[in-house]
Parts: sequence; C-alpha cells; structure tokens
Amino acid sequence: MYLWLERLRNKGLIQVIVVDLLMLLLLWVNLNLIVFDAIFSIQFVQDLFLKFLPGFHSFYDLNIHSRFEVIDLIFVSVFILELLISWAIAVIRQTYHRWFFYPFVHWYDVLGCIPVGSLRFLRVLRVVSILVKMQKLQIIDLTKTYIFHVFKKYLDVLTEEVSDRVVVNVLNGVSDEIKGGNPVYGKILNQVVLPRKAYLNDWISDRIQRASLAIRQRHEAEFRIYLRKLTRDALAVNKGMKELKLLPFFGSYMEGLLEEMISEITFEVMIQMTRDFGSGKSKDVVADISDMVLDIQATDSSADLNDLVKEMVLDTLTIIKDQVQVQQWKLRDLEERAERRRERLERRLGEMSEVEDSES
Repeated sequence: MYLWLERLRNKGLIQVIVVDLLMLLLLWVNLNLIVFDAIFSIQFVQDLFLKFLPGFHSFYDLNIHSRFEVIDLIFVSVFILELLISWAIAVIRQTYHRWFFYPFVHWYDVLGCIPVGSLRFLRVLRVVSILVKMQKLQIIDLTKTYIFHVFKKYLDVLTEEVSDRVVVNVLNGVSDEIKGGNPVYGKILNQVVLPRKAYLNDWISDRIQRASLAIRQRHEAEFRIYLRKLTRDALAVNKGMKELKLLPFFGSYMEGLLEEMISEITFEVMIQMTRDFGSGKSKDVVADISDMVLDIQATDSSADLNDLVKEMVLDTLTIIKDQVQVQQWKLRDLEERAERRRERLERRLGEMSEVEDSES
C-alpha cells in the first residue's frame, strides 16, 4: 500500500485520485437515487410502501421524490464544476492537442450532466472510466472480480461472433471472385511461387537429401535382395549367359560370379546415387530441374491446370470457413463446465472420505 502511495505522490496524482474517489462516491449515491426514484414512481411500488412502510413512503415522497429534480440538479452542479476544473487543468497541462478537445474526449461526462432521464445513465460511463484509471494505476485489481470475468466472457463471445462473420464474408467474396473466372493459377505462380524460387529450391533439395538418407538407412537390405533378384532374372534370359553356362566345369561358377559382380556393382551405383542426393551435390541439380519446371509452367496456359488450382483454392477456403464458423466460446464454456463438475466431484469424494475416516 505504501509503495503505490509513494508512486502516486511522486507523480502528483494523489489529489486526482482523491477527487476521483469523491466523484465515485457521489456518482454511486446519485445513480442509486435515480434508480430507486424510478422504481418508486411505479404506482404498484408506492402501494406496497403505503401498505408495509407508510412512514418511509411519506418521508420519501415529501422530501425526495417531489424534489427529485432539484436534488439531481445539486449533483449536476457538482459534476459540472468538476468537469470545468478538469478541463482547465487539461488545458494548462496541454493534455490534448487543442483546448477544445477535452469535452469531445469526455463526451459521456458532458452528456451525463444533462438532467434528462435517458442521459442521466451515461454517468455510469464516468464510473467505468474512474475504475479503469484506478486499474491502470494498480490501486485496484478488477481482473479478479466476478463482474470482470462475466464481462470479459461475453465481450469475447461478441468479439468472436462479429469477427467470424467478417472473416466468413471476406472469404465468401474471395470465393465468388475465384468462381467468376479470376486466373488464379497464373497469379499464384507469378506472384507467389516464382518470387520464392530460390527458397523452394533449397527446401526441395533439403527434403530430397533427408528422404534419400532415410531410404538408404531403412531399405538398404531390401534393395540388395531386390537388385539380386532382378540381376538373376535378367541373366536367366540372356543368350550369352546361357552359352557361358554350357561350359564344362566353370560354366555354373562363372554364372554365379557374374551374377554376384553385376548385382554388387548395380547396388553400389544406386547407393552412391542416394548418397549424392543425400549430400549437397544435389542442390544444383534440383535447382536446374525446378527452374525448368517453373519456366515451362510460366509459359503454359493450360485451362485444366488453372481449374485444378482453382478447385484446390476453393476447397482450402471452404475448410477455413468451416473452421472459422466453429464457435470456440461454446467449446471453452463446455470445458469450464466440465472442470467445475470435476472439482465438485473431487470435493464430494474428499468429504465422503473424511466422513468414512471419522466413522472408522
């Protein structure tokens, strides 16, 4: 407490806070009086007071209700005086860019000073502004109050509902524009893909390197067996190998030796290729291939490809709209309810266990 008092004293805000607290008290009294007098004006309520509290009815009717406008004007005179003093202080301190900005910034104070029934309740906004100021100065902490949590909850609901409608309308407009024949593929290629060609080359090369390394590590034994089978099948139909097999003594041996040599050489060639693709050597090759593909696509005006890209974009927008339309606040509300039920169940189980322990 002493820390924030010292901080306010250093900033010269103690007088301001004292005035705000007095105004907050006056506003609280005035607003309660306005609400109570409005309720008292109902004939049914007056009949109830006459029946159960005739003394209070006579006192309030003669001294307050009949003079309510005069009493309210007393409050209004105090509010106007405080408004003029605050305006003068703001002009002296040059709080705003021009001297006449103050009543526009604090419009709720100006309109709240008008003694008209519908405008009197704008004084509630003055209460809110004072509380917000105290919250910023860390004099009070409204974030831990029940009213703040309720207000924040429904403000989040309102914000989410409004923002979801705006996003859905924007996405519907984009979808209609695309359906109307907008050349989506050409714009995506020229404005999205081609400016990022260097990054795409690096990305594709990196993925090829990782894939080559993973394939070689996981399927090396399978490749060896598969290549051996292919080699054996190829040599089995080769005419030269058939003649070699007819040689006495060494025919079968030479056939097996050649089969082993060819399969091993082929296997080593493929392994070396995957190693090369798994190293930085593939970057230039991938860059050349992607450059050629993109150059070809840049000059290709295929309607089928444009329709395919258009369908993909529309499907993507549909998924995004479906996700946006999911009411997250309902999901959060269900989660909070489930959490509260779980806490209540745990408390009951704890109470039951305590009762059982006491009985035992």
